Amino acid sequence: ELVIDPSCSFVFEAEEAESDLMQRPPRPTDAALFGHQQLFSSALQGLMVLGSLLALDHVLRQFGIGQDELRAASFVAMMLGSLLLVWLNLKPKRGNGQAHHKPSRGFLLAVFGTGLTLLLINTVPVLQGLFKFATLSPTALGLAFASGFLSYVLVLSVRRWSIFKAA
Repeated sequence: ELVIDPSCSFVFEAEEAESDLMQRPPRPTDAALFGHQQLFSSALQGLMVLGSLLALDHVLRQFGIGQDELRAASFVAMMLGSLLLVWLNLKPKRGNGQAHHKPSRGFLLAVFGTGLTLLLINTVPVLQGLFKFATLSPTALGLAFASGFLSYVLVLSVRRWSIFKAA
């Protein structure tokens, strides 16, 4: 919710419409608002993040990381993975078929807000206690970032499937 709610409210809503939007026919009135392919795409993206988190859990346990540090690392990885998924799904196609790569002000604010929140939760002792987080070791922090980026790479890889592209 730390990433998704602000992204839906401020990032996606503030995006400019695609240049050819008014040239497209409207959605049929009897068509579902969210089709099977969109639901499949969303579920698959979530599963990619889950897979990267499970891999992080397995690797950190091999390093003997304690439960509180594991919880903190997983939280960081999940937030980073969510931000990267927002970025991936934010890129509308322009009329010429090129992806839009310039981050919007809303997205940058979401990144800043999430980063600041993660920093505070992971460094302020009262907040660490509230979330039952331990201070992250450099190894755990590096692996958490790697896990977040792994989810992004997995989604990019899976997007090559035609059923995923259509969503």
